[in-house]
Amino acid sequence: MPTSELTPVMNKTTTLISLIIFLLCACNASKENKREFGYTTFKNSFASSNKAFDVFLGMPVRLEYISNSLIIREPQARTLYKILDLESGLVSEFGEKGRGPNEMLLPISFSDKVQFKFNGYCFDLKKIITYGIDSLKRGINRPIQILSNIDNFSGFLHRIEKAKNSTYFVRAHSFDSSSTFFLLDESFKTIIQGGKYPEGEKFNNLENLSKSLIFQGNLVYNKEIEKGLLFYSKCKGYEAFEIYNNEIILKKQILETLPDFEVSDNNPGDVMYSKDNKDGFLCSSSTDNYAYALYSGKSYNDTNGNIMDLVHGNKIYKFNWDGDLVSIINLDRNINVFTCVNDSVFYGINSEDEPYILKFSITE
Repeated sequence: MPTSELTPVMNKTTTLISLIIFLLCACNASKENKREFGYTTFKNSFASSNKAFDVFLGMPVRLEYISNSLIIREPQARTLYKILDLESGLVSEFGEKGRGPNEMLLPISFSDKVQFKFNGYCFDLKKIITYGIDSLKRGINRPIQILSNIDNFSGFLHRIEKAKNSTYFVRAHSFDSSSTFFLLDESFKTIIQGGKYPEGEKFNNLENLSKSLIFQGNLVYNKEIEKGLLFYSKCKGYEAFEIYNNEIILKKQILETLPDFEVSDNNPGDVMYSKDNKDGFLCSSSTDNYAYALYSGKSYNDTNGNIMDLVHGNKIYKFNWDGDLVSIINLDRNINVFTCVNDSVFYGINSEDEPYILKFSITE
């Protein structure tokens, strides 16, 4: 079925970039087989245009769906997050920048299935901030709860997810341990820890700080079954893990490509990547049934230095919670971030020219 022409709109008199929400045009999926992480299936999805909203100031770097709304993070915005009500089209801002360049709001979880809350951890300020989604949609951006003095983890928190019974599951670099995953209590004290960095001739002599930067990525966690995956950002690989018998068990650690990098002799936190290094997974999302990750697979030289091309992709890898690749979804347009409504409907953002939102229907 033919699709409608994409017609993004830009207000040339302002710095705001208009948003276009795209709805699905039904299509029959074409399929082909490909050997990548194993035997998989490509699937197609198409989108067409609908209507525009003024939302963006810069390229969005995170997108989440909750309660018929999209939560968007863009680094150039006046506040850290915006929420777009998909029904009314109204946009509200919220977030907290803190007092300096290192103070930012790190999302813990966007969804409490009963109360629809947004939780965030504020670096340096060491507090957990909770917003009510319904209040945000009415333009009330005051937190409904703030927990202060959360300062019991010694290290750098890379990713945080809500776990069972007021606990948090994190990917982190610890100053006190070589573990990579930690289950923390509500005051961020360690309950259990586990995981390890990949081994290899090039990695073994590195300090853990360097390893934590090279193998950082996008974390998804299913707190009901206590399983999760971490998708590496700078190479094609991932980890699958679970909490079982009060232990964090690393079930899979896959490296299909190796990162091409150098580490400064004077600073283990200064990691430089070759222009031939092929990036891995750009972002991730999940449902109760599956985990999804958007793949780049391109290097700086592959894109002739075009950063926008480098950080966009059209292949979404679909995994079960045991870390088995189920299929590869082949979108008909590039995106740089995405989020799942369910296993059949995704939202994504294309930022190559003027950022606009796409709504995809995924067919088998």
